[in-house]
Amino acid sequence: IWFTFVLPTTTSTQEALHELVMHVLFGGVILALGLHTERSDLGASERFDVMVWCFSGFVFLLGLSVWGAVDQLLAGTFSGETVSDILVFGSMGGAFGVIAGINAGRSTRNRELAERIDEQRETLVLLTRLLRHDIRNSMMAIQGHAEIASEYVGPDGESSMDVIQTRTDAILRLLADAN
Repeated sequence: IWFTFVLPTTTSTQEALHELVMHVLFGGVILALGLHTERSDLGASERFDVMVWCFSGFVFLLGLSVWGAVDQLLAGTFSGETVSDILVFGSMGGAFGVIAGINAGRSTRNRELAERIDEQRETLVLLTRLLRHDIRNSMMAIQGHAEIASEYVGPDGESSMDVIQTRTDAILRLLADAN
């Protein structure tokens, strides 16, 4: 299209290069973003959404630019510059659509990750609560048996019984503070 419609209507090399760069720039942006999307961690449905965004952006801005040139179309004065503008705006819409699609896909992925992290956090809280409960029960049993055993321990074992009682109390306080 560029060689057929735009190049013949340019009056200078600078104008021809400018038109070529404008067309290649947004096409290159779309290509680069497409490669980025393909190599990203987006799933198949999210990649499809990126394509839909790209196509929608292209069609939207292409439609707007055609709508802006409808008077030229009706008058029969459709120029190469108008064709160039329509293609550039369509390409810009496609590029913006890809960017919006990638951001929408990442947003979806981040929301799913946040939900998964919340579920894992809830599971961890539940497991921690169960573990504290089991440790507290075991420590209470140890404490009760230590009190019974202290009646049968002689003077040489009293210091060991004091250590058992002190350590049991410390663990129970630690579990209470962890709530």
